Amino acid sequence: MRRRDPSTVDELTPQELQIALLLAGGRTTREAAATLFLSPKTVEYHLRHVYQKLDVHSREALSDALATRDDGDAAAAAMG
Repeated sequence: MRRRDPSTVDELTPQELQIALLLAGGRTTREAAATLFLSPKTVEYHLRHVYQKLDVHSREALSDALATRDDGDAAAAAMG
């Protein structure tokens, strides 16, 4: 299995990053959808792309991938 560099997080779109941060932070798909005024299916669509870009297969692995990110200020800025 190919592992991607942690800098791959920088390749996420702003929408993908917001969704990834919400879900990695413990929100459910429905909660993230309501927060972002999206349908749960749209959140799942973006989450699939996040998983592919970061080469992860679970929310726990997603959380770990985001935790390796140096730039917490950029992540916070993306949230709001």
